[in-house]
Amino acid sequence: MTRHHTIDDKDMRILYHLDSDARISNSELAKKVGLSNEVTRYRLQRLQKDEIIKQYYTLIDVTKLGFTSFRVYIKIQTMTPKQEQEFIQYLRDRPDVGWFTFVQGQWDVVVVLWEKDIYEFEKFWLDLSERYGFFIERHWMSIFLQYVHLNKRFLLPKEGKLKIYNVGQSKSEKIDSLDWKILKCLSEDARGSLLDLEKKLKQSYKVIAYRIKRLERKGIILGYRAFIDFTKIGYNYYKVLFSLNNANLSRLSQLEKTIMEIPNAVYIDKTIGGADFEAEFQCRGGTELRLILENLRREFFDLIRNTETLEYYQEDKLCYLPPLQLGEWKKK
Repeated sequence: MTRHHTIDDKDMRILYHLDSDARISNSELAKKVGLSNEVTRYRLQRLQKDEIIKQYYTLIDVTKLGFTSFRVYIKIQTMTPKQEQEFIQYLRDRPDVGWFTFVQGQWDVVVVLWEKDIYEFEKFWLDLSERYGFFIERHWMSIFLQYVHLNKRFLLPKEGKLKIYNVGQSKSEKIDSLDWKILKCLSEDARGSLLDLEKKLKQSYKVIAYRIKRLERKGIILGYRAFIDFTKIGYNYYKVLFSLNNANLSRLSQLEKTIMEIPNAVYIDKTIGGADFEAEFQCRGGTELRLILENLRREFFDLIRNTETLEYYQEDKLCYLPPLQLGEWKKK
């Protein structure tokens, strides 16, 4: 059972602003939180030590780099603890696995991958099946058309302002070796300073700053965010699969807009092979989620036929850098 940590309004403000911009300076963060630099730094270090903040990641539009996002739900059967750890480590080590989490319900694991095309995805699946196929009871695959990231406004429900990050359906952009190295460093630590990057990359911080701005202008870098373990502060993470009646573009757009305005909404997924409509919420338990869904059913009684809820209870990996150098991993 996850131990809940007691945090106050100032901690919530720190989390909110780091979720909105993980590269915010310490002095600017202190100003927004309303504390001294020293106290803010102490609180931030405590949040990191308690692993409420797990890492700082860079949100990259993988489609800008020529990649497609795939998702697999997996139901596991009869794994020993040792085999389960090997399976988890396999997913952690693969650079084409961008995210995976454990699920409560009819599935056990959800994996999101960045691949060049369906043939590269097939190679992943064949490799996984060769190693662990005996333990896979069933699976469900889909392809992302687009996924919409929403900032964590529930951290500051009365003050939080909506930020939307759209990943997908973008024209591919070219990058060079230095761009790749910058993306790699920022993926590992989005708060890394320009001076730290200068030392790692052996390039002038001015050149690096220019390159980062260019990656942002091209829409390759969409933002910098904190990877927060919300289970440690009393929140649950839910995926809701909506089955719809007589869906049309107008009503779908209205549903999407309404969900975006809900502070607890964190993602909207648009897929081929998934549910009719998918959204994700982080709430203080099932009661809060149930009230959200009841309101949606009342407002969209003509559209929503039924819903299915999954609970993501442990996010294990998060990295939006696609495997531009996948070949190096395959040689291991």
